[in-house]
Amino acid sequence: MKIFGERVKQTLKELGITQKRLAEILQVQTSTLCEWLNDHNEPPMQTIADIPFAKIAKERIKPKHRLRAWEILLLVLGSPIWLSLGIAAFAVFASLYAVLWSLIVSVWAVFVS
Repeated sequence: MKIFGERVKQTLKELGITQKRLAEILQVQTSTLCEWLNDHNEPPMQTIADIPFAKIAKERIKPKHRLRAWEILLLVLGSPIWLSLGIAAFAVFASLYAVLWSLIVSVWAVFVS
């Protein structure tokens, strides 16, 4: 299992997780983890089987900060779909306006004549 330590080090580097944080996640001493990473000692198979991959992945994709209200507003207003939806809504309202006035003129013409 000489490549175990190398693979874990590479994965830590790719995920941006420190050795100290991995030791906390695995609930082992930092010195024990260092022995595993330097291939001086092998981790028990049960420890490998119990690695909480979901927790590690969740930490990796956790956002750095919450979006503020103005950032959300810019995302919504800056979305390209709003332009087409706005044009469609304008067309619907304009056609309803034209229909309404044509009805008013038609009713007026009937009553006047």
